[in-house]
Amino acid sequence: MPQTKEERRKSNRISQWKCQGIIVKGNNWDTFYDYALSITHCQKCPKKLTNDKRNTHSTRMVDHDHNINDRENVRYICCNACNNIDKSTNTSGIPNVFYRNDNESWCFQKMIQGKTYRKSGFKTIEEAIDYKLNFLLKLRILPPNEGELQSINQERLPGDSGSVKLSFACRA
Repeated sequence: MPQTKEERRKSNRISQWKCQGIIVKGNNWDTFYDYALSITHCQKCPKKLTNDKRNTHSTRMVDHDHNINDRENVRYICCNACNNIDKSTNTSGIPNVFYRNDNESWCFQKMIQGKTYRKSGFKTIEEAIDYKLNFLLKLRILPPNEGELQSINQERLPGDSGSVKLSFACRA
């Protein structure tokens, strides 16, 4: 029996997700497909999601952790803009940290719930990463399995209840 247009669309989308390395809980693709389509707004910003033939800023995407390949790895149903903002295919290889040639400095930039946070002027990549980690800890947003860190060790600074000294090891 031939498939309907909607059945073909669903089958193609699930095949694309599998090829992209997306793994869903219990391998239950039908349930996940229905769930993904039921999300009307980006789970990272307030943007209304669309189903476009070509990718636009608001196109519905499945954000997943590329470093996990043995269990569920879906993080968010989000817009294309949010899905692309945390990519580590930049000058540093670290999400949200990059080098600016125009002012010859390292920068940090991250969008959270539709608001862009940016700081530039770091002389070294280590300074920019340190700022990023302190920023995320301050907002209580720890790196969600970003894969660039092996460990984060926190030490309270003497006499200062709010400051945290971070030491970390980057993966090679």
